[in-house]
This record gives sequence, structure tokens and C-alpha cells, in this order.
Amino acid sequence: MTTPEPTNLVYDVAHDLQTPLTALKAQLSLITKTRRADEIKACHEIIDSMSSMVSDLLAYARSGTGFEIINRKQFDLSARIMEALDYVETVARSCRVKITTNIQPRIIIDGVPGKIDEVFLNLVSNSMKYLTVSGPRNISISLTRTGENCCLSVEDTGIGIPNDELEHVFTRFYRTRPATQHASGSGLGLAITKKIVELHGGTITIESTEGVGTKVKITLPITES
Repeated sequence: MTTPEPTNLVYDVAHDLQTPLTALKAQLSLITKTRRADEIKACHEIIDSMSSMVSDLLAYARSGTGFEIINRKQFDLSARIMEALDYVETVARSCRVKITTNIQPRIIIDGVPGKIDEVFLNLVSNSMKYLTVSGPRNISISLTRTGENCCLSVEDTGIGIPNDELEHVFTRFYRTRPATQHASGSGLGLAITKKIVELHGGTITIESTEGVGTKVKITLPITES
């Protein structure tokens, strides 16, 4: 039995994910009138974000070189993060996770709002996925101005990353030893996140201590209104 090429594997996984997401979104539309509108809206938004990630996987699989950022515009990053936090905090409560935030208002950047949503939700999802079952289950989220840039950080009290593996975490399909033992995954999330951030003119860094936690920092240029 031969091992599938990574590109073919990504295409197969992305294709299989897109169908149930489309079906779920259709079902949500049907029940909107009988449920709370804000809850349905949150579900639609997370599905849209996941669909966007699947589209990126398909683009990567087809071209072998990734994807491009198109239809850029100025938008309020602070407002986007606050909207996403409504969903994040709902999930966090159900998972017994404590979320603390520090979001400075009216930070305007240039880019694609949906792609930045994807980046933010991927980082928070990773933090939740790799929290320990016992002990502190905390995630801190901040968005602050730093001169002509802004800094978005997500810090957790999770399993952490071994020091000798930190340099590999943005490599496609790479998963650290603790991550492999703790939960399933594709090893593509951080690679895609880094690509999106760089296409927005930003940088991403990770600080981590195994058994203590991880902090991911994203720096993006601020655009004057």
C-alpha cells in the first residue's frame, strides 16, 4: 500500500470537509426562524471561517504554491475580534476554559476580514485543543497598538512545545511529539496561518515552554483611516 502524496491528501480531506459544511449551513438557514438569531449568526460565521480554510486547502492542493489575498479593504480589527469573541467565549464556557481579554478599540488594518477571522479562530482553537485536562485551563487574548503596528496575541496554559521543535511548527504537516500524543490534527493550521499573516504584511512568532503553555504573537501594520 502506497502513502498518498501530501497534495492529494489535502485535496481529499478538503473535499470531504466541504460537503458536510455546506449541508450544515443549509440546515441552519432552515431553522433560523425557530431559534435565536444571534446563535444562528454565530454558527454561520464559524462555518464560513471553516469553509474559507477548506478553500485555502483546495487552492494549495491544486496549485502546490498556496493562495493569494484578494479584495482587500480597510476594516476595524478590534471590532472583528470582539465579534469573534462572542463565539469563542460560548465555546470556552462549555469546555471549562477561562478567557481573559484586552482588546484596544478602533485598530484599523488593511486586508481581508474573513482571512483574519480564520487566523484568529485557528489560534484560539489550537489553544483550546492543547489545554491540559487537569490544572489551569486559561487563555489570554490581547490586541494592542505598538507604534505603526498592532499586536494580536493568544496565550494559553496548555501542554506547550518542546524547545527543539519550535523551529518546525510552521512546516506543513509537521506535528510536535506532545501534540501528536494529545490530539489529532493535520499539521496544516499554523502553516496556513503564517501564510495569511505574511500576505497581510505581518509576522508571527511563538514562545512556548513544554508543560507550561504557549504564546503566539501576530504583528500587523495599522492603516490610518
